[in-house]
Amino acid sequence: MDIICLLVLAGAIVVAVEAWGNDRGRAAARTSRRVRAAVLTLAAGAGALVVSGTLATAAGPHAGDPDVDRLGELYDAVYVHVRVSAVFAVVLAGTLAALVLERRRFPGLLRVGLVLAAVLVAQGIVGEVQWRTRLPWGVVLVHVALAGAVWATTIALAALAFRPLTSLSRPRA
Repeated sequence: MDIICLLVLAGAIVVAVEAWGNDRGRAAARTSRRVRAAVLTLAAGAGALVVSGTLATAAGPHAGDPDVDRLGELYDAVYVHVRVSAVFAVVLAGTLAALVLERRRFPGLLRVGLVLAAVLVAQGIVGEVQWRTRLPWGVVLVHVALAGAVWATTIALAALAFRPLTSLSRPRA
């Protein structure tokens, strides 16, 4: 994925969330500033995560034409990608903490955050497997597909945090 693909996918996710909101309705209340700041930080971290993963792929054996020089050293690229992954996981933990504080008003947002956490755990497991098995093409393909899922779920969470749907909020008693 390159930057344009990331932006197109993000735009499509935001349009889908907006269409869903137009169909199902929006919550009357807004999320806290803390949640909105957390999801923006998370989205920036997801961008860094996917870009660092793209650079790691570009440095590896599945970058395309075997006669073309790779982009950088594989070990260096993976070193950076793993550290960016760790930072993203910490930011996700902080975002989940902010969503826990909002769970009474927006329990659905916490569920979306937990789905993102589950996808990220699966992504990390597949990443470790692909590294330890010397990057078999099929496992790399699954890792790339999960990267798209991490990005899409992060953008969906951010869009929903800024314009929450009625179905994600708790009805007033």
